[in-house]
Amino acid sequence: MSTATAPRVPRARHDARLDAFFDAMGATRLLRAEEEVELAQAIERGRDARAALDRGGLPAGQRRALERDVAAGEAARERFVAANLRLVVHEAARSARSCNVGLEDLIQDGSLGLLQAVDRYDWRRGYRFSTYATWWVKQALQRGFASSDRTIRLPYAVHAAQRRLGAARARLEAVTGREPTLEELAAATNLDAARAREALEAPPDAGTLDRQVADRSDTTLGELLAVAADDPAQEACDRVATAEVVARLARRLDERSATMLRLRFGLDGAEPLTYEQIGVTLAVSRETVRTTISRALARLREDLGVAPAR
Repeated sequence: MSTATAPRVPRARHDARLDAFFDAMGATRLLRAEEEVELAQAIERGRDARAALDRGGLPAGQRRALERDVAAGEAARERFVAANLRLVVHEAARSARSCNVGLEDLIQDGSLGLLQAVDRYDWRRGYRFSTYATWWVKQALQRGFASSDRTIRLPYAVHAAQRRLGAARARLEAVTGREPTLEELAAATNLDAARAREALEAPPDAGTLDRQVADRSDTTLGELLAVAADDPAQEACDRVATAEVVARLARRLDERSATMLRLRFGLDGAEPLTYEQIGVTLAVSRETVRTTISRALARLREDLGVAPAR
């Protein structure tokens, strides 16, 4: 059988270590079906020999024979893994297009799944190893996403539940125009209420203090959180959220509409004003204020893809 070539991955994107990895992988011949069975059998004999050695009480000759089986099993395992690294790279390259994790990190995560697949592969069932290993590699990649996209790591089951709940929340809000209840979210995701509550109450991820509070804004999160020691943390969080809302209003609405919304809901830190008070402040009628605010809210709902409340 001719030597297979490595997957086509742009070399310019990777460092020398990854290039060397691809070169070594490309030089490793793929396995035939009968070779997979032979290697799997050698790995199994090695496991059994290791268990027998651990029990002890064997004569020297039998112990040496078992040690040879152990060494042969370890070599077979390394050969099995090396011949299937293309599967890991293939799945990692596909995943790299939809996440912010580097290809090298994805290959490391996927390799853990490959090792599990090699250890669990049952050659007696008659199917090819790649059919069985693909699931394990994908699972390892998904667990890697869950660990790498957060500063505070969550259990994979909680992370997966959060993703399902987030998608369900967006769908329900678009349909009803309101925040869905816990029971509605649980029903939409086929989760029980206790598990849904656990996922929703999981701690939020940490963020950098250099992050801008909104697009095209010069204010950073650190500047808003630079408060006195006796300033309650909740007030600091409220200011961050308010600053983002004000920035969005300025981008999506004209100046007068944004000003009326800030005054109506107290987004500048002052007490919220009534329609009449806003009218006096801006020298317009109460009805003009009410109509302008109503249209502005409808515009925001439309831009965000949220149906109006009924």
